[in-house]
Amino acid sequence: MKKIIFILTFFSIALSSCKKEENKAKQTRLKTYTHVYYTRIPTSSYKYIIEYNSSNKISKVITEINDALYQTQYCIYNSSNKLDSILEKNASGTLTFYYKINWTSNKMTGYTTPGGNTQLTYNSNGLIDKKIYSDGSYFRNEYKGDSVLLYYKPLSTPEEISARYNLSSTFKNPFLISGFEAEAFVTGFLFYYNNGLNALLPNIETAEISYWNGGNLYDQSTYTFEGDFNGYPLKRTSSTNVIDGNKSKETFTYEEF
Repeated sequence: MKKIIFILTFFSIALSSCKKEENKAKQTRLKTYTHVYYTRIPTSSYKYIIEYNSSNKISKVITEINDALYQTQYCIYNSSNKLDSILEKNASGTLTFYYKINWTSNKMTGYTTPGGNTQLTYNSNGLIDKKIYSDGSYFRNEYKGDSVLLYYKPLSTPEEISARYNLSSTFKNPFLISGFEAEAFVTGFLFYYNNGLNALLPNIETAEISYWNGGNLYDQSTYTFEGDFNGYPLKRTSSTNVIDGNKSKETFTYEEF
């Protein structure tokens, strides 16, 4: 009798565990990101393959250019599971660059490279306000709800508009990866084409207007979208660039976990 009760209890616990696992909401994270300049001659294709560790932190990003291995970036974490550094190695495995990440409490407040130190500051909403270089020049974000204005302050001239980004009201930002929010800024290093200052925004850009030399128009992109995976876009295409060679097609793949 005791044996029967034990067996029934065991199966009851096992069934309960299965139900909890079934009820656990799945999350979505970016698996690959491909950026193709389809009007360039020849076409330029950049593919990023992302690997994660058991804590849902990015552990490695493999970059292929025109289907050939270009580099691998390794994310190194400290004993508190905070990002300590990023190591870049070329296709031959030689270290070519590094980023040493600086933290204050749970905020990433800057990074060090072979070229010097860069500081990050945040606004009252927890979004990145400035990226300040060691020589005193900086980029500054101004958030407008449905858009972001990016300003640049050179060393010896006044601050000037650098870019404007219009934001989607529907498509989620593929680069704001669950579990990696505190480190979101470094996706600008890992994927290169993502704007690191905008990485913490919940939605992806629908348009980008770039300026130079005191606010003169430099380039302009308007993006169209295709597909939907749990609210994330499968494709984003730019077709209205001033600079024809910058027209691009981006594709995203995801995985649930």
